[in-house]
Parts: sequence; structure tokens; C-alpha cells
Amino acid sequence: MLLRRLLEKLGFFRKKPETGTIVPEKWEHDFRRHKNKKSRFGEEEGEKFAALHEENGLLLEIRSSNVFAWALNSVYRYRNFIVDLGLSFDPENGYSSVGALFRYLSEENYYYALYSNRGYFRFDVVFNGNPIPLISWMEVELSEETKEEIETNGEILFRIIAHEQSFAFFINGEWIAEMDDEMIDSGYIAFAGQNYGEKETARFYLSSIVLESRPMEVEVLYQRWINYLE
Repeated sequence: MLLRRLLEKLGFFRKKPETGTIVPEKWEHDFRRHKNKKSRFGEEEGEKFAALHEENGLLLEIRSSNVFAWALNSVYRYRNFIVDLGLSFDPENGYSSVGALFRYLSEENYYYALYSNRGYFRFDVVFNGNPIPLISWMEVELSEETKEEIETNGEILFRIIAHEQSFAFFINGEWIAEMDDEMIDSGYIAFAGQNYGEKETARFYLSSIVLESRPMEVEVLYQRWINYLE
């Protein structure tokens, strides 16, 4: 009995959380190295877009102009979290943007943040089907060092910090924006992309994800990145 209690404390008999619950965890996945392993993002293929696992990562392909689409991770919900997403544009894209949905409840209720291939950022909430701009398109001024890093690696590291009603956004470790809002309390995460009117198709890749939602770890990182960031 004592041995079992000790093992339970260490997590050996801990039940797997039910799908759809809010979980404290650290979850990471490299889509390039483990494309055949379960990534939590479902594949989908339709007339206007597709989400498929390929060698370069999770591909989101938009097959029509002026379309916004996403690949949903519908396993667990999150409230407070820090997520790092390795994102890239296909060089053949026309004007387009890539990013994430979070605290997603349905197609009518979620937040989304996007970064365009022209260096602009925006943050919106869709509430009861109505899109509400929280941060309208703004030009992002990145350092020369970060620009060189992005050009060399061919991708951006997009960080989102969600802490209670506070949201902050970073690219390759550089703070770009911050906003408070309390319309949606928790929800799922999705990899998102939007194609505008220049070309009929656009392709985006999610190469990696690191998500931290354990309360103590989130609190420490939040304080470090928000309160003590220069």
C-alpha cells in the first residue's frame, strides 16, 4: 500500500486527462523529426484548404484567395500558457499571414494573432461570430540581428503568453505587442494562416511547438518575460 501511494505521487497510476479538459502540462513536438507520430493536430483536406503532415512540418495549404484557415489541436484546452511556434511561409506565397488561434471554443469564439510576410502583426478576438480588432495591423520593427536570424533559418519563432486577461507576443525573443482582454476564458490552440488576394494559393509550415501550461512554470516565465523584460 505504501509503495502504491508513493508511485501514485510520482505519477505512475495517474489517469490520462479527459479530452477537452484544461490541463497543466509541458507538451512539445518536432513535426520534422516525428511526422509519423501523433502530433495532436488532425489532418484535413478540402476544396479550399488542407492540413497535412509533411517532411518540412505540419503543412497548412490554402487553395483559394482571401481565405482564413487553421489546423486545430482539439485534445486539451488551456487558459494560462506560454507557447512557442516555429512558423514559416512558402517563398512562393503572395501577401499572406501565419500565426495561431487560441482559447478556441468554436468557430464563433476565439482569439487569433497573425504575422504577415510583409512584417505586420495583428491580434483579434472573434466573439459570438463578430470579429473585434484588439491590435490592428501594425508594422513590427525587429532588430537587424533578428532579421538576419529569420533569413538564415527561414522561419520565425512566434511566442504567445496568455496569463489571465493579459496577452503578450514575441518574435524570436523580441517583444512586439501586448494587450489585455477578458472575453474568452479558455480553449484550444490552432495553427492558422490567411491568404489574401495576390495569389490563389498559399502554404505555411509549423515545424515545432513547445507549450507550457503548468501553473508555477507559467507564472515564473510570465514574470520573467513581462515584468522584468527591458
